[in-house]
Amino acid sequence: MSSATKDQIFFEKYKQEYPLALAAFQSIQSTVNEGLRENNHLIMLSLIPFIENGDGNLAFQYIGKTRRILRILYILRLEDRYGFRAFTCEVSSWDDLLEKYMLSLFALRRLAFSLSSQSEEEAACFLLQNRLSPFAVYVLCSNELIIPSRALYKKIENISSQFWSKQESLLFQSLTEPKKELK
Repeated sequence: MSSATKDQIFFEKYKQEYPLALAAFQSIQSTVNEGLRENNHLIMLSLIPFIENGDGNLAFQYIGKTRRILRILYILRLEDRYGFRAFTCEVSSWDDLLEKYMLSLFALRRLAFSLSSQSEEEAACFLLQNRLSPFAVYVLCSNELIIPSRALYKKIENISSQFWSKQESLLFQSLTEPKKELK
């Protein structure tokens, strides 16, 4: 099959599926806004199977924001299960939620790249103000093209020790410790 034919097939499929993806994306957006408005995490968490296996999977394939929302939902599910402060605290809309996600990611990248002491201080200030859970930090670091080092994890632990409990710190350490192979 020639590459022109493959391209034609791809664009034909895209033309058919994108309207369905857009409708699913709008439904996801609406459900997230409803869950935030009502402070009901169960409403939002109901989106996980919809995105993973249902009609929302087309949105996942074609619309990048859906991937970020799914990561946020994974974070939220873990925080709810273990009784940690929710990533959605002080967030009231879809736009606010994505902004918090992107700013959190930006702050972690600033710590990872250590561009200047001022950028690290600003990142630390953001983390102190937003009090991300160990799960949020871990998911952001491991799923968003940050190649985390032990030094980055140490910086995060030092900053977060001002608001994480001993249990949360130990959890973060267990999530970020290099796995030892069994012999």
